[in-house]
Amino acid sequence: MTTRPPPHRPQTPAALLRDFLAHPLRIFFLSLPLAIIAAALPWLLTALNLPTPVAALPYHLYIFIDISAAAAYGGFLLTALISWTDYRRPILHIATALFILWLAALLGAAYPPSRWLLAAYWLGLLAFAASLTWRDRRQDSLLYSLTLINLLHLAYTLSGDPRHLHAMLHIHLIALMVVQFRVGMVIGNEALQEAMNDRARHPGRYPAWLLAATETPRFIPNPIAKNLAGLCLSILALSVSLDADPILQGWLALSACGALIANLQAWHHRILLRRVYVRAFYAAILLPALGYLGYSLARLGGYNPLYGSAALHAIAIGGFLLMTLNIMHIAGLRHSGQTLHYTATSRAAFALVILAALSRSLLSPLALAHLPQAYLAVTYALPALSLSAAFILYALRYYPIFRDYPATDGE
Repeated sequence: MTTRPPPHRPQTPAALLRDFLAHPLRIFFLSLPLAIIAAALPWLLTALNLPTPVAALPYHLYIFIDISAAAAYGGFLLTALISWTDYRRPILHIATALFILWLAALLGAAYPPSRWLLAAYWLGLLAFAASLTWRDRRQDSLLYSLTLINLLHLAYTLSGDPRHLHAMLHIHLIALMVVQFRVGMVIGNEALQEAMNDRARHPGRYPAWLLAATETPRFIPNPIAKNLAGLCLSILALSVSLDADPILQGWLALSACGALIANLQAWHHRILLRRVYVRAFYAAILLPALGYLGYSLARLGGYNPLYGSAALHAIAIGGFLLMTLNIMHIAGLRHSGQTLHYTATSRAAFALVILAALSRSLLSPLALAHLPQAYLAVTYALPALSLSAAFILYALRYYPIFRDYPATDGE
């Protein structure tokens, strides 16, 4: 639970802005909802049969997969890599320059030349991450993902071909597999510690071995499963970017499904799944695994664009956005000196993202087949409103935390 705000926190807008930029997790995570709303707006207008000022599909795809991801990467990497590599120098100027590039790219998203601004952002983030990775070679996996994102964004900027953005989605899943391994150790051990603290009050909830334990058990996810998922997703992303044979893409998607499911094995225990932050974490791996299964079936069975799109949205919303939101919660709390306590607002935000994923993936084809008059509402309006509301709820809850509590190193 949170405690009373510490005294002497800066309260003027200028001081707060400087504080948020000096700790970029705060400025990027609080700004990311702007990108989510911008990406959702054209589809909401489409559902209402209102004219859209931009071509809805390419605009939506670019902001969701490229610009939104850029904010998530910026907030996380400029915080986590600094902590993991023990980097002590101020990054106010670096974060400010990157944030200005990102914000300019968002504001100009409807105009293709603005993609060069985002290219400069991705390159700047890569250069800074590479300088930190040189200090600690254990971070090579994130550098690998960031390099591929730079190449795919450059290919999209030069060609405008959306298949490069589709390939980028699979690279995002690689990055999330890396992050879920590191963050998974934190929340897995947090869940075990909470169980140790709770076992005396509720002994019936826990197995005998935990009741008899004299030390807190340690949780370590499976690194082989994480690496296997990265390999499968890398080859799939390459095949998508090169427009390889659909049957090949189908088999590669099936292998990605199996690799993601393998990453769930370590979480199959009630001690862990009792915690909300673990359940959200679990869902963000399970939903994209099911999405890859659906995408595989759509490719292998003679590609149906409706089912293929539904499967990709299960991956994008149920995997990338749901995991991003959970990481934003975990990092926001841990780097503000708070415990992993998820309020009703946080639970509602996760439920809204899951609703958006199910609406756009599972319910959309059903609506078209059985309730066509509701197709636009189920496919466009409901996911757009749900995602926007979920990330707005995040901003509403975390802005007071970031305002009132100083940033900490976290874990």
